[in-house]
Amino acid sequence: MFTGGPILTMSEEMNAEAVVVIGERIRHVGSLQQCRKVAGDSYRLVDLQGRCMVPGFIDPHVHVMMLGMCHTWADISYPKVKSIDELVQVLSDFSKHPIPPGSHRC
Repeated sequence: MFTGGPILTMSEEMNAEAVVVIGERIRHVGSLQQCRKVAGDSYRLVDLQGRCMVPGFIDPHVHVMMLGMCHTWADISYPKVKSIDELVQVLSDFSKHPIPPGSHRC
């Protein structure tokens, strides 16, 4: 059970007093009293010592299609483009060279 600091839930009830984790799953989020009931008699207490607990996740996916599309876009990043005039010039030059079907820009 985690308690002892702000616990942000990102739900309508933004803050919770405690979180119970059993195995690798969150089993309950709520008041300390509710969490003690869910946890039962034996649990390890993790004191957040005032630190904030926030939701998190590991995002193991990639956007392959988006990566491919990026190679077809004009590079208007700094320092290549430092002014509005340079931006207009880069986009103008880019528009004069269409991408042939089946090819890509790198």
